[in-house]
Amino acid sequence: MTQSNQLPNNSDNNWDEETKQILQSSLSVVEIDKEIERLKVKLGHLEDELTRLDLELTEQELLLIEKREAAGKVLRSYFIGQRTDMFLSILNSKSLESFLKKLEFYELIIQHDQKVMTSYKQQQMDIELQYATYIAEQIKVEQAKLALEEKRDEVVKLEEDINSRLANRDDSDKILLLMEELTRQWNEEGIEKVEHYLYLLNEAMLEFPNWLQKQSEYTKIKGLTYNVQLPEQALNDFLREQDAAFEHFSFSFIEDHIVAKGKENHLEIELSGHYTIVNEPRHYIQFTIDSLYFNKLLLPQSTIDELMNKYDLNFYPALIVSFLQASEVKLSDGYLSIQLKLKI
Repeated sequence: MTQSNQLPNNSDNNWDEETKQILQSSLSVVEIDKEIERLKVKLGHLEDELTRLDLELTEQELLLIEKREAAGKVLRSYFIGQRTDMFLSILNSKSLESFLKKLEFYELIIQHDQKVMTSYKQQQMDIELQYATYIAEQIKVEQAKLALEEKRDEVVKLEEDINSRLANRDDSDKILLLMEELTRQWNEEGIEKVEHYLYLLNEAMLEFPNWLQKQSEYTKIKGLTYNVQLPEQALNDFLREQDAAFEHFSFSFIEDHIVAKGKENHLEIELSGHYTIVNEPRHYIQFTIDSLYFNKLLLPQSTIDELMNKYDLNFYPALIVSFLQASEVKLSDGYLSIQLKLKI
């Protein structure tokens, strides 16, 4: 095979389809490896918690044995008539002083019996709760192990695919260099830039309800309904007012989706997402990222999930007026439509 003297051109990220697939798989391996490390840490914490619960459960079981024995003694004393004999002894008292002393002593014994039985019942409930917690933690551990194994299998398949594709190319050495460069760009610049934009978007969405209240041209009130019809240009203007970094970024509304694109120097970012209404445990309009591209390469779902866990991109109607709730949210070409109603 002959070696090419040039790296495949990536100045505009316009690679041929196979090169793009290799680079995308390579970037996915990098990101899934990070997810594997996160899962390892999570699994370690879960196993530590399981060990702690196991020790605690053993201690609780020993304590239950002690309390069961104490409760058994109390029940036996009633069964063989000890408490009855004591009560009869009170009735046969020969003086008021003797009667009162025996009655007081009898009451103390009865109170003690009740405490022993109550303590035993409480210990039984504690053990049952502890068992339920232990089983739930066991399930979490097994789920984490399964997720870890699935991610490892995914990495193996991706690496096999990369190696298979490289084996059929005469510029494999150049592609490997490009993979290294792309990984460096993503780890040193790309992920930081994505997180920076998501952080700014997070901050901007906190201000969005207040800003929207002042934009009467985009809102109409009809009876108990509050309608918002927001053009994409208005959203872009709002974001650029919040931070100049959004000069490099633009949002577009298309059918059922928002697409955000940005390019700064050699870094190109694109994400697509949609809105859904969530009512429990609190009411809000949730923004979900469906896809995320770095330099036209699709990043894996694990990267999206991690970013969504870190940044809140949701819209909270109650921040406009506390008794408002969204009844409908719709994205069409160029417009975001939200219908809000009074919460009755």
